[in-house]
Amino acid sequence: MTISSSFWRRLSYVLALTLLVALLQLHLRTGYPKQWDAVQVGMTISQVRSICGPPRYNNAGMKPDLWQAPFLFGRWQLDVSHAEIEQGPQAVTTTKEITYRLNGSQYPLLVLHRTLPPVQDWEAYYRAFGQAYKPVPLPPRRE
Repeated sequence: MTISSSFWRRLSYVLALTLLVALLQLHLRTGYPKQWDAVQVGMTISQVRSICGPPRYNNAGMKPDLWQAPFLFGRWQLDVSHAEIEQGPQAVTTTKEITYRLNGSQYPLLVLHRTLPPVQDWEAYYRAFGQAYKPVPLPPRRE
C-alpha cells in the first residue's frame, strides 16, 4: 500500500500552518517588554516608573498611566491605576493590566494579564501599604 504524494503535500501544509500558528501564539504571549512583569499591585507609582520608565501617557491619577510597545499590527499596552492626585508620587497602584490592541482600536484584542483586586475597604488597603486614604469628594449630581 503506497500513500500518494498529494497526501504528503497536504500533510506538510497542515504541519507548516500548525507550526506558524504555534510560533505566533508564543510570540503573542512573550512580545511585550519583560520589565512589565515586575510591576505589582501595591507598589508606589514612583517604583513603577523607575522599573518601566516614564509612561507614554501620564494621566496623574485621573486615568491609568499607559506604557506602550508596538507589535505586528498593533501594540502591547500596560495600564497602571493609582491616585497620584491625592497621594503624590508615593501613591499606591491599585490595578495592573497588560493587553494587546490592534492599531486604531480602543478595545483590547487579547487581555494577557489583569490584576483588579476586589477591594471593599479602601482605607484598610491603603493602610496595608503605609499610606493614608484621601478620597476626593464627588461633585453633586445635577438632576
